[in-house]
Amino acid sequence: MAKIRQIIAKYPTFLIHNLLFLLTTLILYALLGDIFVQLNDYMFAAGGDGLKVHYCMDYYIKYGNKLYFEGYQYPQGVHVMNVEAPLLFISLRWFCRNIIDISHYNVAIINIMMLSAYYLCVFVMYHILRRHHLPVLFAVLFSLVITFFSPQVNRLTGHYFLALPCFFPLLWYTTIRIYEKKNILTWSIILFVIVFIFSNLHLYYFLMGGAFLMAYMGLHFLQNIRIFKQNLLTYSAIMFALFTPIVFVQLWLKLTTVGVQDGVQYPFGFLYYIADFRTVFLPYFSPEKDFWDFLGIFSPRKWLNRPYANPANWEGIAFVGFIGFSFLFFFLYRMAKYVWKKQFKAIFRPILPAPSQIAIWASVFVLLFAMGYPLNLIEDAEDKVGLLRQFRSLGRLAWVFYYVYMTVCGYYVYAIFRYIQIYSRTKWRHIIAYTFVFSCLIISSLELFVPWKNAVDYIKTCNIPNGLPLWKKDIKQLLLENGHKSEDFQAIISFPFYHIGSEKFSLDGTWHSHIYSYTTSRSTGLPMVNNFSARTPLSISSANVQLISHQFIKKELLSELPDKRPFLLLYSHENAQMSDGEKRLIALSKTICKLNEMTFARLDLGAFIDEQRQAIEQYHIRKSNNNLTIKDKMQLSIPSDAIKSATFDDEMWAKDTAYHQGFWVKKGNATFIETLLNEKDSSEMELSFWIKIDINSNYLPPIILVQYESEKEVLRKEWDRKLNLHIYKNWARGEINFPLLKAGNRIKVEVMNVKNFYLDNVLIRPKSTDVYTNVLSDSIFVLNNYPIGF
Repeated sequence: MAKIRQIIAKYPTFLIHNLLFLLTTLILYALLGDIFVQLNDYMFAAGGDGLKVHYCMDYYIKYGNKLYFEGYQYPQGVHVMNVEAPLLFISLRWFCRNIIDISHYNVAIINIMMLSAYYLCVFVMYHILRRHHLPVLFAVLFSLVITFFSPQVNRLTGHYFLALPCFFPLLWYTTIRIYEKKNILTWSIILFVIVFIFSNLHLYYFLMGGAFLMAYMGLHFLQNIRIFKQNLLTYSAIMFALFTPIVFVQLWLKLTTVGVQDGVQYPFGFLYYIADFRTVFLPYFSPEKDFWDFLGIFSPRKWLNRPYANPANWEGIAFVGFIGFSFLFFFLYRMAKYVWKKQFKAIFRPILPAPSQIAIWASVFVLLFAMGYPLNLIEDAEDKVGLLRQFRSLGRLAWVFYYVYMTVCGYYVYAIFRYIQIYSRTKWRHIIAYTFVFSCLIISSLELFVPWKNAVDYIKTCNIPNGLPLWKKDIKQLLLENGHKSEDFQAIISFPFYHIGSEKFSLDGTWHSHIYSYTTSRSTGLPMVNNFSARTPLSISSANVQLISHQFIKKELLSELPDKRPFLLLYSHENAQMSDGEKRLIALSKTICKLNEMTFARLDLGAFIDEQRQAIEQYHIRKSNNNLTIKDKMQLSIPSDAIKSATFDDEMWAKDTAYHQGFWVKKGNATFIETLLNEKDSSEMELSFWIKIDINSNYLPPIILVQYESEKEVLRKEWDRKLNLHIYKNWARGEINFPLLKAGNRIKVEVMNVKNFYLDNVLIRPKSTDVYTNVLSDSIFVLNNYPIGF
């Protein structure tokens, strides 16, 4: 026994680390079960961002040759920074090609990386808690609770590289060591490495780290302004470690990015994907959420007698649990007490261990920023924040508050425990103290079980051999068996068409169009016309989406293709989610084979040849036979009083539209046409319009058509952007088909919640009538709002 005590005394940290490792392993195994020992057989996500990571990683390691990921948005591809985790992808590609090929373990590599982050988080949180003067046992227990209760658990099944809970504890612990002013150079280098590595896994880590460190330094400066010179080296070390990595990344992007970079300057979500009181202090998932909803204490329905106007946003989840919620009232009471006694310094210099005295208020300021403050109090704030608006999900910053706040709660749990033991006069004080701590741990354990159970239940459906056997299907061999080599094709197009990442076209496709295209691409090495990557240039995106535009519109991408080989077309049987352009291309393709829900077909480039010649010939015939009726500068194939046209700028179809004016809305809602339609009842009508694809606005906006009979609303339809989207130059054509329910009804067309919105060439017509406008010659005109010959 004496020898054991000597060993423990000699190697205490080593033994504690081993204990933490063992406990973390046991908890992970208890939560994940067989998944924990079969990490190469389970994807933690079988769709969305998670499935995308698996595809991109496989394709880049096996086929990638440059800093551009060529699997998406053929033929140019996208920069690897805009795909995912460039540092990891580039390192693994080099390792697999120069050391040993481990690419068949790619699924396990990602899973091991995510789970390893939990081990590292536990270790670092333990040392942070020890610096808060917690004894070993308490530090061990609360490091486990804080780690496994982390809001980043919710990212395990999708945003893999945001699911690493170790980042902020590492950043915070390193900051603590720097401010201790021992080995500043060493710890600032470590901070630099942490920021550099994690920023190259996901840029949001830079935002999180930067927000916390800037708030921390600002508060430290205000509290120590008299000894500013003594802290100058500390501030300089942190600033260097924080900003050097991002400067390097920006310089690297500038030097390695090719082509036009005209990405959207206002990505959707800024000041929308934010945190609020509910996402931090109230449960988000059932069954706990159901209890709070039943009580309705924090529900606007209870206070305002109306439904939720703004539901809690998933991006802002940083739930601190019942323990954190309970301590909130304790902290508020203490602050009120200090205010009452006019002890204002005690508010901003709380009685806490040194690592949390400034960190707690820094995390509060970061939380307020995560809630949108003060930006949401400033009109047009997104116009004033520059590159910051590219981080469109401020709610994720609430994670900073979670780690600091839960550490402080852990400290106070121990303080209450000691208070009961020392000051309670009852002989049961030790039992009461331990019961209190045990109750806190039980409550926390039950709460953390909910998100973990949700994650594990989903992961179990993502078993590759059983739940997702398609992932290892040899599509290259399948094509060979049906008389085709993968080299016979130049790229893949998957329908329903998906194009995600330009922030302009919300073309999501379906799970089948994603999974089959990924599987085919990684098996054959063929790139895809489809896209699922961030911040892609609008000009390139427009050219790719244009392939499914109307047959009258010239396909600009064809001139950029390296050769004349056909596309390999993949299409599912989900025809209801396909546009007319997609259905037309399917009809012109030649079936190769079928695999489950997907058909493989050959799509020759001739299918994309525009059919303007036919429209021009038809116009000649109608004109020579005097079959056209002239009305208000329009020529009609059938006379009609229901045709309405509005052109806001005569230069709409000019070659240079850079200075186009048109119908413009700076911000908000607007009505751009309101008119009576005189046509027979039940006539099928078409509303069409052109919206400028502008970099200063995000997704193409909702266009609403409302039909009134007298003053009564009788019909409301919204533009379906997924099924009626056509691209010409830097314009998008929209279309709403509707029945005229009664002759003389009023039609009102509105645009909702827009910013920097340009619109032109509005046309309402009976679908049975062809309308020629902007007729410049017999071969240059606009037919039913499609440009011919321009």
